[in-house]
Amino acid sequence: MRVLVIAPEAGIWSNTTSLADSVNSSVKAYRELGATVRIYSPFYEGDPESPQNFIGVYHGQERVRGESYTILQEKKESPFFYVQNQAYFTRSGHYADVDQLPYWDNHYRFSLFVSAAMQHAASDGFIPDMIHAHEWGGALAGAYAHKVYNDIYGSVPVILTIHNLEYDFHFLEQDIERIGLDRRDFNMDGFEFWGKVSLLKAGILYANRVVFASDGYCQQILERDLAGGIRGFLERNQKKVMGIQHGIDYERWSSFSGKNLVDQKSTFKREMQANLGLEQNDNFLVYCHLDKDTLRTADTLYTILSDLFHMPIQLVVGISSSFMDSEYMLALAQQNSGRMAIASLDSSPKALQAALASADLLFLSNSDEPSASLILKALANGAIPLCGKDIGCADLLTSYEESNIKTANALLVDDPWPDQMLRYLRLGIDLYTNDRAQWRQLVTNAFAFRYTWSQTASSYLKLKS
Repeated sequence: MRVLVIAPEAGIWSNTTSLADSVNSSVKAYRELGATVRIYSPFYEGDPESPQNFIGVYHGQERVRGESYTILQEKKESPFFYVQNQAYFTRSGHYADVDQLPYWDNHYRFSLFVSAAMQHAASDGFIPDMIHAHEWGGALAGAYAHKVYNDIYGSVPVILTIHNLEYDFHFLEQDIERIGLDRRDFNMDGFEFWGKVSLLKAGILYANRVVFASDGYCQQILERDLAGGIRGFLERNQKKVMGIQHGIDYERWSSFSGKNLVDQKSTFKREMQANLGLEQNDNFLVYCHLDKDTLRTADTLYTILSDLFHMPIQLVVGISSSFMDSEYMLALAQQNSGRMAIASLDSSPKALQAALASADLLFLSNSDEPSASLILKALANGAIPLCGKDIGCADLLTSYEESNIKTANALLVDDPWPDQMLRYLRLGIDLYTNDRAQWRQLVTNAFAFRYTWSQTASSYLKLKS
C-alpha cells in the first residue's frame, strides 16, 4: 500500500504546530502498519531549522502554470519531502503576515505546492494507491488528480482531511483557470462562495472522501451552523463525509506505568503543589485549560468561580499565550493564593502533561478543538474529564453511573451549562472524598482507555476501497 500525503504543515522541525504534529503522527502510524509513505509540505524558510540540514534532490516545473520549484529532503531514507520556492515560502508567516492578514496570493502559493508535490512524486516513480491531503492548503489535490494530472492519478482515490472547518482561503473568480480549476464548477453546488472561490469547497468537491478529525465534530458540522458557512454544501455531499477520531501518541503523553496509578498521581500532585505554591494537602485538584479553543469553558469558569472557592478543591488553570484574559486570572490566583494557581503552558512543552498527571479532574465544558485531543491526553494521565456530551470524542467515552463503574471513565453532561457542570463537579468531589474505591476504579478505567494513531491510520487505509 502506497500513500501520498500532501499537507501544508509537516516535517521534523524543532518547533512544530498542532497540525504538523497530527500529520507527522499519522505518517508514522501508516508506516508502522506497513504502508510505504511519501509526505510533501512546503519548505518555509523562516522556520528555525537551517537550510543546510536539507539536500536538493530535484528541480523541475509543475504543470498548472509552469512554475519552477526545488524538492528538498532531510536525508535519503526520509519519507519527508519539501517543496522549495523562495518567492512563495520565504515569508514572515505560513499563511499570513505579521498583522495576521492572509497573503493575497495564497491560492498561487498552495497551487504550486500541491502541483509540485504530485509532479515530483510521479517523476520519481511513486504512484500511490491513495492520496491523503490535509486542510485548504492541500485541498487542490483532488482537482489536480482528476484533471491536471488525470493521466497519472485519475484512478487514485483522494482523501481530504479537514482538521478545522474555520480555516479556508477565498480568491477572486478571475483566477479560476490560473490555478487549474474548471470554471463550469463555479456555482453554489461547486466551489463558489459568495462570489469568490473557496479552496476548501474545491477540495470537498473533488475529493473521493472528506474526513473530519472526530465523529463528534463531523456530526456537529452537519447539525449546526458552525463557522465556515458551508453546512448546506456538506449536506449535499454527505455521502462522502465522515469523521475519524484522531489519536494521540501515548509514549509522549502518558506519565504512568499503570502500576499503583493513584499513588503515582499523588506524587505528581505534591510536586505540582510545591512548584505552584499550592497548599500541601490531598484536596481534590481540578485542572482547567484555557486557550483559543476553550473560550466557552472560560465563560463557564467565570460564572462559577465563587462557588468553586467554597468547595474543598484546589484549582489549577493552564493558560497559553493565545488566552486574552491571562492578567485577570493571574490576579485572581494571587487573591486566592494556596488554593488557586496558574500554570503557564508556554514555559515548557511538558507543562500540560505535568498538569494533567497531577489533576484529579479536567474541567472542560466545551471545546472548539475538533479532535478533542485534550480529553484523550487527560485520560492517558488518569485525569477524569468533566465535559459536555457535544465534545468531539464524547461518543467514545462512558459517563459515570453507579451501575457502570467497571466501564465508566468520564463525567459527561447533557447540557454543559454552569449549574450542570457544578452538579457533576460535586459528584466527582463526593466520590473522591467518600468512596475512594469507586474513584480509584474510575481513574483506572480512564488510564486504560486508548485511542492510538494506529487506529486512526487503519481507519484511513480502509477508505481506499
